[in-house]
Amino acid sequence: MLYVGIDYHKRYSVLTVLDKAGTVLDQRRIHHTHPEAFRQYLMRFKRSLSVVYESSFNWSWLYELLEAIPCVQRITLTNPYKVRLIAEAQIKTDKIDSRKLAELLRVNLYPGGSR
Repeated sequence: MLYVGIDYHKRYSVLTVLDKAGTVLDQRRIHHTHPEAFRQYLMRFKRSLSVVYESSFNWSWLYELLEAIPCVQRITLTNPYKVRLIAEAQIKTDKIDSRKLAELLRVNLYPGGSR
């Protein structure tokens, strides 16, 4: 199982993929104008994926897209306000935020429910 944290924004998302040990395997920015890029990117890992992102405005299209990707075994939506309390950091970037989400998922400390 690999763990994917998605820092979701209005026009793009930043994805971080972690292995079981917490090693970053890859990070990628994907623009929402190319939704097929999510599928292409995630399918290249050829392993089961557990994905997490914050439920914010217009989150449902991404959920439906992820749900149709065969290697995505689990999708978790988290509460953005509760995640912020857990992963508060002095330095915040999209890459750091997506990695924090993946790390919280990997160690099962995310606030939210799953599919």
